Amino acid sequence: MSAWRIASPYGAVNIYSSGSQRACEQTRLTPQWVGMVRAMGWRLVPTHVGLQAPCAEREDKPLRIDPARAEEQGGQEAGEAVASLQVLGLGPGSPVYLDMEAYPTGDAVCSRAVVDFTVGWTRALRAAGYRSGFYSSVSSGIADLVAAARAGRAPLPDAIWYARWDGRPTTSGQAGLPDDLWTGHRIHQYRGGADETYGGVTLNVDRDELDGLVAGGTW
Repeated sequence: MSAWRIASPYGAVNIYSSGSQRACEQTRLTPQWVGMVRAMGWRLVPTHVGLQAPCAEREDKPLRIDPARAEEQGGQEAGEAVASLQVLGLGPGSPVYLDMEAYPTGDAVCSRAVVDFTVGWTRALRAAGYRSGFYSSVSSGIADLVAAARAGRAPLPDAIWYARWDGRPTTSGQAGLPDDLWTGHRIHQYRGGADETYGGVTLNVDRDELDGLVAGGTW
C-alpha cells in the first residue's frame, strides 16, 4: 500500500468490510491496518457481501434473499455492516456499499426483492448515521434501482457503484443510467482484474473511476 500510494495513479481502495459471503475471511483487515493506510492518504470503499438476489446464479454465493422478508433482511445486514465498520474505526458518516452481484433480468419477484432489501439496508444505515451504497451490474441491480427511483420508491442508496467493463473511465454518459440520478455519487468499475505494477509491487486489480462517497469524505 505504501509503494502504490507513492507510485500509482490510485488514491482509493475497496475493502470487503463485512458480509457472510465474502470470498475470504479478511484476517488482515484490522483497525491497525485501516489506521495505517488512512494515514498514508488512502481513501477506503467499504463493501458488504451478504445475501444475493433470489434468482442469482452463483454457486459461490448460495445464500439468497427471501422475497417475503427482504426489507427486514436488508435492515439486519445493515446492522452487521455497521458493527464491522465500528470495529475498524470507521465511524458515522462513512459509506458502505452493498455488493449485489449480477443476476438474470425479467423476474419481477426477484427484482422487487432486491429493491426491498436495498430499502431496508438504506433505512437502517441512515438510522445508524452511516451512508448507504449499492454495487451491481448496470444491466441488473442498477437497472432495478433506476426503475425504483423513477417510481418514487424510497429510501434508496446515497451512492451507487456500477459495473460495466467498457474501458471508459467516466461516471457519466452511461447507457441505462440517467445522468440525473446519483449525480456526484457514483463509482464506475470500467475494467476487470488485471496485473499492474507500481513501485516494484504487482497486484491484480479492477479499475474504477470515482465520483462518489468514500470513507473520509467524497472523492
